[in-house]
Formats: sequence, C-alpha cells, structure tokens
Amino acid sequence: MGRLTAEHVAERAIDAGLATPRQLQEVWGALGTRSVGVDEFLQALVRRELLTKYQVDRLLKGEKTGYFFGDYKILYLMGTGTFARVFRAAHRETGQVVAKIKIGKISISGRVEGTIVATEKIEILHTGKVIGDIATPVLVVEEGAVLEGKCNMTKTETLSAVKPAIGLPALELKK
Repeated sequence: MGRLTAEHVAERAIDAGLATPRQLQEVWGALGTRSVGVDEFLQALVRRELLTKYQVDRLLKGEKTGYFFGDYKILYLMGTGTFARVFRAAHRETGQVVAKIKIGKISISGRVEGTIVATEKIEILHTGKVIGDIATPVLVVEEGAVLEGKCNMTKTETLSAVKPAIGLPALELKK
C-alpha cells in the first residue's frame, strides 16, 4: 500500500470493529469533506471519543487484532507486569469501564477500577489510582498514589481463596 490516507484509516477502523460506517460518515460530515489529512481525521475520531490514542497507534501500525478482550473494547494500556499487560477496557454494550488483574507482579501508573490479585507484588506509582480491593503479599504505594478499597496482604498460597468484592465489575486478564 502506498501513502496512508484518511480513507485507509477509516477502513482499518471498520475492519477492526472500532467504528461503524455510520459513525465515520458522521465524522466526514462534520469535517465537511473526505479530503482531509490522516492527522486531522484521527484527531476528529479521538475528539468524538470513537478512538483512543492507543487504538490510533495500533491502527497506524496496521495492527488488525488486539482491540477487544471478550465483550470488552480495549481503550489503553494502563500498566505492565511480569507476566501480563493491564488494559483499561469498556464493555461493548454498556460502556462500563473495568479492569481485573490477576498476575505475579504489577506496577500501576494509571487508574484501575476493579479487583487486583497479585501473587508476588503490587506497586502503585505516584501517578497511579486504584479503586477496588487488592490482595498481595507485598504492597508498595508511592507518595501521591491513591488506593481506595480493601487491602488483603496474605501469603501467596492463600491468594486463590480471596474473593473479589461484590458489585465490582471485573475484566480478568490471564497470564
């Protein structure tokens, strides 16, 4: 393929299931023309919250998969751990944003709503905010970080018995 155009990006967004032809038609209408640059088109999609920067970056790289996890649309990368990546995701139908993380170690620099169970360590960096319950044998919370929820610091072998708080939405990412 030659030079990437806004039309190509629109096709990629439709193929990936990130936007519908109708939504893109509305964007073209608001722009007043289809003869716009890729950057202007992408900015319009992000402004209308049809795409996130994470999704835009993947589309520009030509990525065809990795935009969904079950019924959840991946919005952006929130943090990385030893065995997994943690993403913020929204339910396809309700739009409810959730995350549930169950991994060995994790460092959180963004916002996480849900239950986190780590068999080794949870680290919440100064820019991190966790709203939900956590269970881990080791917890590090930097100055400025926020933790709103229950904390269960227990031995690794008892972590599998920890039940998530009732009513917390969850997206489980497995290693």
